[in-house]
Amino acid sequence: MSGIQHLREKFGLTQEQFAIYLGVTRSHLSMAEKAARSLPTKALLKLAALEKSLHSRTPHQTAQLQKLRNADAARIRRYAKKCMALVAEQKNRLAALQAGYQQCLQVMLAAGHLRRQLPPGDAGKKERLWLEVLETQTLEKMQSCSYAAQVILQLRISALEQEATQSARMLF
Repeated sequence: MSGIQHLREKFGLTQEQFAIYLGVTRSHLSMAEKAARSLPTKALLKLAALEKSLHSRTPHQTAQLQKLRNADAARIRRYAKKCMALVAEQKNRLAALQAGYQQCLQVMLAAGHLRRQLPPGDAGKKERLWLEVLETQTLEKMQSCSYAAQVILQLRISALEQEATQSARMLF
């Protein structure tokens, strides 16, 4: 690969784009990349300036580049802020799951205690049926706020917190 082609690819330009910048035709540039033809002095001076800019330790930032960097930084800040808002939302949801689970445990314990106090036979039949329905409904509710659901939500919260932290670190 020639130095001209390397430089062109370093900037991510097509032969057509680079030829326009250098003030030559695309075919002229193609032959120069293959060392079959030399470039005019004016084009060589432009190449030298490009090469120098690549090796400069303090790149010159144009107003457009700074504007782009500022827009990128703002987008990253918005994303980090969105992540933190989601974290707060998910923490509230987790607290509700934990409270719901504790409530279900209390209902199940109370139902078991009441069941043991019921008289045997037909005298406690109606209450036993009611307790069975209550236990079934409570078990269904417990599935939606189970320990596994809580752990999964905690993992999501951790991931969102990590994304927010990483986003903040990515600001330049």
